[in-house]
Amino acid sequence: MHTDADMQNAIRALEEALGDFVLSAPSPTPSETAEEEEDRFQQILKEQQEKRDPKKALPRFFFKKSADPGDNPVSTALTAASYEQFLEHQTDQLLTNEELDVLWDLLCEQSSDGDDENRKISFVNFEIVSSMLPPKLQVFFKASTFLHFAQDEDGLIPVLQFFNYVLRKVSLLQARLDMSAYDNDHDGFLTED
Repeated sequence: MHTDADMQNAIRALEEALGDFVLSAPSPTPSETAEEEEDRFQQILKEQQEKRDPKKALPRFFFKKSADPGDNPVSTALTAASYEQFLEHQTDQLLTNEELDVLWDLLCEQSSDGDDENRKISFVNFEIVSSMLPPKLQVFFKASTFLHFAQDEDGLIPVLQFFNYVLRKVSLLQARLDMSAYDNDHDGFLTED
């Protein structure tokens, strides 16, 4: 085992060896140190600029379409068929006037008494109306949708505001479908061509 005296001697020997090494090593001149620091600074600066390169910083989100999609008839047919199926699905999601009338009647039936402008509905009754409606109308009956509307002190929302919200959503979908007739290349963007 090593004693404290042995450890002290070993430490002194290391200190002397380290001191001799430091004294024997050539010390850099101030100009060499400044040049090395400048080179290192320039290297770090260059690395930082490469990281901030705008071309590398933003992910690519736009890919140009092929020059002429008409060259491949299979691709053209597949695009047209899938777009037609998409439009058919979106058209099926549109609410008819009869469905909107049923929605209004159920909302009025489950709401508080009063004239049409002052009717209010609670979340519990909102959920009851949701359970009575077909699935394509239930998309409007989520808790998050209910919470978008200003509630009174009893937690009720105005029926008329909610119904107008549904009407606006349906009108927006109808407008998108009407405008899609002008989307010749079926990419979801309208162009001047």
